[in-house]
Amino acid sequence: MAKAKKKKSTVTKKKKPVKKPVKKANSVKKKQSAVKKKVSKPKSKAKKKTSSSKSNKAITALVRESSSAKGLLSEALSDIEKELSSLREEKSESERSLLKLAQSFDNTQDSELDLKEKLNSLEHKEEELGMKKQKLSEKIKKIKGRIEKITQISSEMEQI
Repeated sequence: MAKAKKKKSTVTKKKKPVKKPVKKANSVKKKQSAVKKKVSKPKSKAKKKTSSSKSNKAITALVRESSSAKGLLSEALSDIEKELSSLREEKSESERSLLKLAQSFDNTQDSELDLKEKLNSLEHKEEELGMKKQKLSEKIKKIKGRIEKITQISSEMEQI
């Protein structure tokens, strides 16, 4: 089965600001920003709550996407099962057809062998009949020769 690709989460990480070399004039600004950071700590907690709620929303969205992906995958799987079932039926029909053809082929071969045997038998009988014909024609010649002798003898006797 095909593996589904995992989607990357939609939560993005914040990039850390690049620190620039600070000049002495900026040292006052640093102190002020440090004070602001201390003051803004509660805000960062609030941001954490919102970021966790954002991550919860992202997780919920991912769960929805994964459940819809599961639905799509289950549909695809059922379609594949149907196609596989139809292919199995087609295969069994083809196998049945092949068996019928094989039986027909075997029957044809058997018929061919029977016909060859009959042909050999007829050829053998033909040879026997040819030999009998030859013997009979020789006998007929002998008999004709005898008949001629008898007719000759009878004609000679009539003359006497």
